[in-house]
Amino acid sequence: MPNNKSAEVDTIRAWWRLEQAFAAFNADLRRRHDVTGSQLALLRIIAERQPVTIRTLRQELHWHPASLGQAVQRLVARSLVLREPSNDDRRMKVLQLTDAGQSLLQEVPLVGPVRVRQLDTPAEDLVTMRRGFETALEAFALTRWSPDE
Repeated sequence: MPNNKSAEVDTIRAWWRLEQAFAAFNADLRRRHDVTGSQLALLRIIAERQPVTIRTLRQELHWHPASLGQAVQRLVARSLVLREPSNDDRRMKVLQLTDAGQSLLQEVPLVGPVRVRQLDTPAEDLVTMRRGFETALEAFALTRWSPDE
């Protein structure tokens, strides 16, 4: 069996760097803006689709209804998102960013996975990245805790 110790250690270090970068960004985000990375991602998604119904977000994001409802409620409570009845169907709720929500998105750098939707990343790079993430899930034995597509 060939000695891959150097490659193995380099791979672990690369994963650790990614994990630490996300943790540092999320801590900075929380400290400076009092929002989590998940809340910021949801704000960006709402901004891209607004006005958008909660039902549409649930269908597109595959979030548990209670989890999505709680996340939206936190953004509404922080006056970052406005939630109103739909003009088409008063039973449905429509979301859109407030001025404060828009300002927050302008202040916070575009970081993390959401960035690949905003940049002109070549398709072959996206395929390579996806394969790398899928390989990591398998190699780290984390598939059991990964949501199915």
